[in-house]
Amino acid sequence: MTKPSKANPAATPDPRNSYVANASGWIAGAYRKKGDTLQLTPQAAAYENVTPAPEAKEAK
Repeated sequence: MTKPSKANPAATPDPRNSYVANASGWIAGAYRKKGDTLQLTPQAAAYENVTPAPEAKEAK
């Protein structure tokens, strides 16, 4: 996904949010350790063992 810029103002914003892995294991096709942060769409996060990152909780 491209981010909006002066050259491309119609670009859609990046829909991914920061999440934290709740346990070590395979998450989104890669092995992650507990506490690792990753970028996922809300739809993908619904199927993974993750919680919103602290900064994402405060933004809402």
